[in-house]
Amino acid sequence: MLSHSLPRHFVRLFAIAAALTSLTGCANTPTTTSQANGSCAPDTASSPLRTSASDLTISRQTEAALANRIIELTNQQRRNAGLRPYRLNCAELLQSVAIGHSASMARHNMFGHVDRYGRKPLDRVVAADPTFTGLVAENVALIGFEYRGSFLTRRRNALAGVRVEKLAHDFVGNWMKSPGHKKNILRPDVTQIGVGVAIDANTIYVTQLFARPSR
Repeated sequence: MLSHSLPRHFVRLFAIAAALTSLTGCANTPTTTSQANGSCAPDTASSPLRTSASDLTISRQTEAALANRIIELTNQQRRNAGLRPYRLNCAELLQSVAIGHSASMARHNMFGHVDRYGRKPLDRVVAADPTFTGLVAENVALIGFEYRGSFLTRRRNALAGVRVEKLAHDFVGNWMKSPGHKKNILRPDVTQIGVGVAIDANTIYVTQLFARPSR
């Protein structure tokens, strides 16, 4: 008889920031394309949590809900810190690049700011839009779930029943406990945000991009 085993989770985080006031040329490596997780999050930082969002459990179909909730909670942190204006606007360019990086990390079992082509966050943004100049900062994180116990138990879907709301708070909460990640979230000199989520087996990859275009 197999004993019941609950999933445990592990977390990894990285943060980086880069800025260019002018740039010539762009990365010549292939770009990663991905379907968007969904539309940018509305400004609900001052609104109560929607019941429908808190009831969702994580799956490939709820990647958009997790991305949007992370944006909402990020803006809440900025508001709580007294930033004016606190709200970061969700930019389609950043959203697309963030999604592509998360998908690439999941697909190729990599984690960090440098992708498999050697590109850093700013390189990826410029590859997607060669006209971009300005500041770019990035937080990346993964949360993995796994079962302890027998081989059959470990094969179970450890994400089953994991709530989007809890995951969103876990990602943002862990970033806020890390000085480098917190600094990016509370940067007063950024105006835009994009968040990309990718799920591979029982691991969730999240890329959070910030920017302040110079034009």
